[in-house]
Amino acid sequence: METYIEIIYNPLKEEWGKILRSNKVGETWQNDAGVSLIIENIGKGGDQALLSYVRIFDKVNLKASELLVSEEEYSQACASVPKDLAAAIECAIKNVTKFHAAQKPQDIEIETMPGVICRQKNIPVSSVGLYIPGGTAPLFSTVIMLTVPAKLAGCKEIVLCSPVGKNGKIAPEVLYCAKMCGVDISKMDEKLISQYHERGQYNA
Repeated sequence: METYIEIIYNPLKEEWGKILRSNKVGETWQNDAGVSLIIENIGKGGDQALLSYVRIFDKVNLKASELLVSEEEYSQACASVPKDLAAAIECAIKNVTKFHAAQKPQDIEIETMPGVICRQKNIPVSSVGLYIPGGTAPLFSTVIMLTVPAKLAGCKEIVLCSPVGKNGKIAPEVLYCAKMCGVDISKMDEKLISQYHERGQYNA
């Protein structure tokens, strides 16, 4: 498979301008075509196609049954997070919650003229899908930044996805943030497995 990303380590200062100007429109189209092909292949091949890309890009061998986090993995990951980090995460969740709660829009009802009532009602989407960067650089703060507003808005179903690390597991910090933000892994697990069975894609 062709690689579209060139990694440049510690370039000389006099090379910065040339490097920044090197991204041509044609290269961008080429990248878009590569991404489109991946999406198309996964759409046709389902989990097996997805797992093949995990092997190519992440160098990890997973089974379809490992695409969903088990309750045991969830509990073990949360228990492994250092206490000082856990405290910092909980503090961040509290602060982010306070900030976004202040932004929550209020419904409006006004009588513009006798007998004419105008209303504006804010209704949350029922389901949201959240992507959390993972792998070699898990950005667990993204869990907080995305999940807290979704919970405050009243979204009933939150699906969280994140790439695994070299050990084939999602970063413990990501799972801990998910737990503290109220993402129910066990219920989501059961529902998604049922959907996988219906599609005939859930093969261990």
